[in-house]
Amino acid sequence: MYFVEEFEKSSTHPDSHVFRPAAEEEITREVDGMIVVPISGSSLAALLDRCFDIQFRHWRSSWNYSMLDKAIAARVGGAITHALAHVMSAAEADGDEFTIVLDDRLAVQPES
Repeated sequence: MYFVEEFEKSSTHPDSHVFRPAAEEEITREVDGMIVVPISGSSLAALLDRCFDIQFRHWRSSWNYSMLDKAIAARVGGAITHALAHVMSAAEADGDEFTIVLDDRLAVQPES
């Protein structure tokens, strides 16, 4: 939802017209609390570009991103970059989709 709002509030940004959020009926909520959101290649590219902009550029002089905005952009952009670095050709893969997992839930350390 964070990035959907980001794209909506900055509709004059060059990549805003490319990003298309998933429709509510396309989003799947898993029993373990994970949410699956399908995204097209062009929307993924726009999202990665926006993450970079939030972290490193101020595309409008009146636009100031907080440290939280930059941290979210770094986390999402890093996950996308990592996933794209491990993509293989369709001939090598079982299917034509890949998954980017953003799971930042805290894990409980077992007592020793």
